Amino acid sequence: MTGTIEYDVNDSFQYDLNQPTNAISVARVDITTLNDDLSSLSASGLPAPSGASAAITSAQQAISAANSDIDSENPVVTQAYAIANAMATGACAVMGRAARRPRCRISARASAA
Repeated sequence: MTGTIEYDVNDSFQYDLNQPTNAISVARVDITTLNDDLSSLSASGLPAPSGASAAITSAQQAISAANSDIDSENPVVTQAYAIANAMATGACAVMGRAARRPRCRISARASAA
C-alpha cells in the first residue's frame, strides 16, 4: 500500500505540481522583464502601458492559488501515509514505515532564477 502511495506522491502528484511550477517560473521571468521594461519607460518619461500592473497582480495571484493547492494537498498526503503505515503487515511491515515528504510552496518572488 505504501508503495502505491509513494508512487502517487512522487510521480502523479509531482507531475501535477511540476506543470504550474514550470509555468510560474516562466511567469517570474516575464514579471522581471516587465518590471525592467516599466522602469525603462519611466526613465524615458513614458507612461506604463495599461494593464501592466494588472498582469503582474494576476501572475502573483496564480502563485498564491498554486500554494493554496499545495497546502490543501499536503494534509491528504500525510493522512494517506498514516493509513498505509497503520495497515502495513507481514513483509510490508518489516520493510519499514514510509516517510511522508511535504511538498514545498512556490516562491511568490519574481526573479530570473
